[in-house]
Amino acid sequence: GTLEVINNDNLDAEIKDGKIVLVEKPVAKIGETEYATLAEAVAAVQEGQTIQLLNGEIKEGTIKLPATLKNVTFKGAADHASVLKDMTIMAADGNSFNYEGLTFDGIYFNNSRISLTGWRNGEETIEDLTITNCIVKNLYDDTNMAFLHINKDASEPVKNLTFTNNVLDGVTGGAKSGIYSVNTGNVIIKGNTFNNIVFRPALVQLSDCDGIVDNVEISNNVISKTTRLQVYGTEVDNGDGTYTPTGTDELEVKINNNIFKNISG
Repeated sequence: GTLEVINNDNLDAEIKDGKIVLVEKPVAKIGETEYATLAEAVAAVQEGQTIQLLNGEIKEGTIKLPATLKNVTFKGAADHASVLKDMTIMAADGNSFNYEGLTFDGIYFNNSRISLTGWRNGEETIEDLTITNCIVKNLYDDTNMAFLHINKDASEPVKNLTFTNNVLDGVTGGAKSGIYSVNTGNVIIKGNTFNNIVFRPALVQLSDCDGIVDNVEISNNVISKTTRLQVYGTEVDNGDGTYTPTGTDELEVKINNNIFKNISG
């Protein structure tokens, strides 16, 4: 017959050597290898692999990424059934990190965020970062950290950011944004719903003196109950309330087919 464990989402019952044993349910897998915690899966992932999150809620506090990740995808279960609860995914400790081709796809972030902060002594590289098909809700703490928070020096920007088809609804407390990032290259913010965000749905600073052509597309978003969406380049404060732009890179900006409702500030 089947033995069912009632009211415990984190345990399974197995029969071993004639005994009933309670074991932790896996929360993620890489290929066919299952992991009891997301932290264990993150520690084991190799270049080009996908961490497949399984159905259910994951509540592990802060997950610190390894210093180097290349072409790694965090993939949620179908219908956003993989829920990160009260969690922060952070860059590694230390002076340097290197993340290339990092993707978060189809995950439900419940009071959870991605924070790849900078201002370190070593080299920090983030290239081809993609956040797609995710749901973000209930980010109510009183810190000033955005859902996607990448507070880096302008000389070490994120090269190529894609933020598409996400729903952010309920990002309040402090001065909190949906996206807070310094960027260069291609910035695509497309097909998202930004609602009830206390500060700005997206605040993107372009590092526009690095010789890289910047292409910004903001299209097909629905933006409501928030303040202005802001994209700006480097500038010098003249001390009299005016600013002088200093950017020298080529820039193309496309802002198309967005819906703005109940915008303040």
